[in-house]
Amino acid sequence: MMKRILAVAVMVSCSLTGLAAQGTTPLEFDVSSVKPAAPERDIREVTRRPPPGQWKLLSVTLQNAIIIAYPAFRLPGLVVGGPEWINETRFDLQGRMSPTATHVDVETMTRRLLAERFGLRTHTERRTLDVYVLTVAPPGKLGPGLTPARPACVTWRLTGGRMPDECAVYRAGSGGSAISAATMSDFITAMTLWALAAPSSGFVNAIDRPVVDKTGLEGYFQMIGPSPLAGGRIGADANGSFFTLMEEQLGLKLTRAREMVDVLVIDAASMPEPD
Repeated sequence: MMKRILAVAVMVSCSLTGLAAQGTTPLEFDVSSVKPAAPERDIREVTRRPPPGQWKLLSVTLQNAIIIAYPAFRLPGLVVGGPEWINETRFDLQGRMSPTATHVDVETMTRRLLAERFGLRTHTERRTLDVYVLTVAPPGKLGPGLTPARPACVTWRLTGGRMPDECAVYRAGSGGSAISAATMSDFITAMTLWALAAPSSGFVNAIDRPVVDKTGLEGYFQMIGPSPLAGGRIGADANGSFFTLMEEQLGLKLTRAREMVDVLVIDAASMPEPD
């Protein structure tokens, strides 16, 4: 369970990182393949970033691939419908493309691949769901663990390559988690992945619903704060220590609410023919 979640986390991170835009590229992979996943695979192979011009999603379910192709719907409860196998059967998806493709290009090409090979058909609609609303608490004041990202870290975050030494903000034994350059949307994704991993680590899974960003914070930030995987236990309710640490370290608050949000509805999906 933990290995699979780690693999998805890294793939999401790689998808977000992207490559520098240098012109336009065709919005489909030059060459692509879809095969049943190998039954056993070293986690290092799954999480290793491919070289420029190559793309892969190894040992993923169709559900995994959908949330990578449609990042606006990557939080729990935002992709609904579809047959049961989309959450169970695993595949290896690979493709080749221009080395100058951006992460937005890759998302578009992945959507086309899912439509052509899996017969994926979707639509969006508004539904009222239980959510967490993320706000700044108190208004206008951030915590000591949330500061503007350094320019070099933002560049690395967008273009990839070797991480600059100044961006290695994580310190072993800190009892938390660190991100050198991320938007609020990236941070919400990280929180959700922590929560998904929590049950297999003995933690209570409290981030079990979409998170709506109402912080008003734009741009990239360095974040050093709580993680349920590093000692910051997720509480069973909004008074749990994870929520308290969020306020103390980041100056951010999670509040339960019911709101209208967009969801991605799966209208059709079929098992692909391997190639």
